[in-house]
Amino acid sequence: MVGATTSRYLLAIGIIMSTTLEKPHPLRILGAMGTYLFGLELCGSLLTSL
Repeated sequence: MVGATTSRYLLAIGIIMSTTLEKPHPLRILGAMGTYLFGLELCGSLLTSL
């Protein structure tokens, strides 16, 4: 849960720090990848707990 929240913050910081959204910012990429990976992990843990 903490990883997903941290990823969302990194994504937001990466968007704010970008001069233009056409060029990828490393924090934006890291935040987006973390959001997907931690989201899949959270879904997997939910399914295994059922």
